[in-house]
Amino acid sequence: MSNFGGGTGDAIEMAVQLIGTTGSRRLELTTNNYSAETPTIGKRVFLNGLSNRGSSVGSITLNGSGNCANPSVLSSLSVPTVIVSSDADCIQTALGIADCAVYTQDIEGVGTNSVNGSGGTVDLNNATYSQSFAISKSVAFTNGITTSGTVTLRRGAAVTGLTNFTNTVNLEQCSAFAGAAHPNPQDGIAIATNLGSGVVNIAGYGTASDGVNANGVWSFSNINVNKDVEIRGNYHSTSASDLTCALLAGNSLPLANVSRNANLETVIGTHDGSSLSIANPVFNVTTNGASIKGFTVRNVGSASSNSFVRIVGTASNVEVNNNIVTGSASAGTVIGLVHDDNAGDKSNIDISNNHYATSSTSQNVILLNRLRDGASASAITNNVVSGNFGASIALEFRDIVNTVTDGFIVRNNWVNASASSHAIHFWSVGANTLNGILVEQNHFRGGFVGLSLNTSIQQDQTYSEFVKTISETTVQVSELTAI
Repeated sequence: MSNFGGGTGDAIEMAVQLIGTTGSRRLELTTNNYSAETPTIGKRVFLNGLSNRGSSVGSITLNGSGNCANPSVLSSLSVPTVIVSSDADCIQTALGIADCAVYTQDIEGVGTNSVNGSGGTVDLNNATYSQSFAISKSVAFTNGITTSGTVTLRRGAAVTGLTNFTNTVNLEQCSAFAGAAHPNPQDGIAIATNLGSGVVNIAGYGTASDGVNANGVWSFSNINVNKDVEIRGNYHSTSASDLTCALLAGNSLPLANVSRNANLETVIGTHDGSSLSIANPVFNVTTNGASIKGFTVRNVGSASSNSFVRIVGTASNVEVNNNIVTGSASAGTVIGLVHDDNAGDKSNIDISNNHYATSSTSQNVILLNRLRDGASASAITNNVVSGNFGASIALEFRDIVNTVTDGFIVRNNWVNASASSHAIHFWSVGANTLNGILVEQNHFRGGFVGLSLNTSIQQDQTYSEFVKTISETTVQVSELTAI
């Protein structure tokens, strides 16, 4: 079809009126310049430009273009803006197809670049949606309110403008244009709702490859978890440790839960014997309510003190559960599981059902400061910990103050520390700063010291004041096993 007409829709919109409601419904653009036209597509059509986005269009409005069961198709158009009028039109039409088996977003939907489909904006018209859709290119959104469906980010996705848009975001590594990068969990966190129901699922492919040209490991770090969301690996609901009573009492290292298939784990790190060196934690938790569950961290090291999760400031109500840390680091030391920055009082920290067993020198597995009373007890439970911690301490806690006797619980942990390390160590910081702590049913193996408490005399303390400090330290200890 050649360029003619005189309205805003001009030739394209006029030709759409001539398309029937059955048959191929194809509309072929035969020249390269329709940039002055802003047509509305009011029925289901297959609108095709010249190859490699060779036909430019000012913008396109989808209004009656077909729902996602019977959508229109926009192919090979250089179009900077597509407006989706309502839930009766399909957002995927505005984007193009990004299934794991079929990828066409480079040349379909909004965009001006035929190599990667970038250069486009999707206007969602302030409507409320029930659709699910997938993104595998760089795209901006405007006027997005919400969808009850899911948003899936696949390789090549880089998204702006969908803040707090859906309860569920999925990140996957399906193929896209050549050289496409993995989707960024930071984008997923931005898109997920901040209402305590937001979930970011990160797909698991085991260690099948380096994850660059085929599905495999992930290699991100320094992700800011700045809202109340749950970040999930594939085994978010399956314990990593599965510590039965027999395993807890045994002398051999309990293996990771056999119910977890290594080929389906969401792995952060490397797929082979090499190591990934990071300068920052994998996740920085900066607000209340975040959960990080179900990952495997493999061969990840750091030259400085670092961890899988760092709790920042006063962030509370944090869960770090069902994770595995394994492997070695060729430079520096293997990162820990959970540290904080000692920058504020915090409460309701739950670190449970994790399996940490490394084969080279490692950081503190858990290092927490300034735990205080909360709505429920902070807890370190059912974890397996084994490693060479050098002069570090496997589980280290400082300045723990609670007004109840079991405000902080350390229970049912199997800990094997190296010959120069402490398994669990509590530090007081001045008078009355180790209170309301319950330590029970832990198994200690190896290590220089199983359980230790350190309350030292202050420079300006008299001996009688020091004795008072010790008398005000209340830690309940029961049913420990040390070998």
